Amino acid sequence: QIYQITSSTLNKLGEHQLSWLAADRAIAISHRCDDPLLTGIATCRISSALTALGRHRAALEISVGTASHHVPDRRRAVTPQQTSVYGQLLLHAATAAAHIGDQPTVEELLNAADRAANQLGGDHNHYWTAFGPTSLQLHRAATAIELGEAKHAIEIHQQIDPDQFNRLMPERRAHHLL
Repeated sequence: QIYQITSSTLNKLGEHQLSWLAADRAIAISHRCDDPLLTGIATCRISSALTALGRHRAALEISVGTASHHVPDRRRAVTPQQTSVYGQLLLHAATAAAHIGDQPTVEELLNAADRAANQLGGDHNHYWTAFGPTSLQLHRAATAIELGEAKHAIEIHQQIDPDQFNRLMPERRAHHLL
């Protein structure tokens, strides 16, 4: 968890290479602890660093690849934590696809994340994902902006429940509004 926090902080400070390194170390430790959900969250950190470095294709591939290991299996009970990590990986992948300009992939990934958010049933912070329907809407708006669809992004923003939006962490609200 310390590596995760370090990776996130370094990314915010513009130290994307070091952020990537910290996330990579988090993955190594999560493998040793046999915690695939921590591996998934650390992959989100790597995806963020790769995106910040302009390596969008790599961010897309690593996010989708890791998400494929977390696809909810309807034959077994799926925990909210598993659903949240899976959904967050899909959102990172959609963001990377938007940077590439791959509209069909963005839609496919956001639709899959929508199914996960609906399965989760609300906004939660399982495994530090802050994943749920509101986060999904924020990502829909962000990817619309990245794809040059400002009008659509505004329409999405207007559909966000103000009460749910105000419950988000101040950092998430500020990022979205910017």
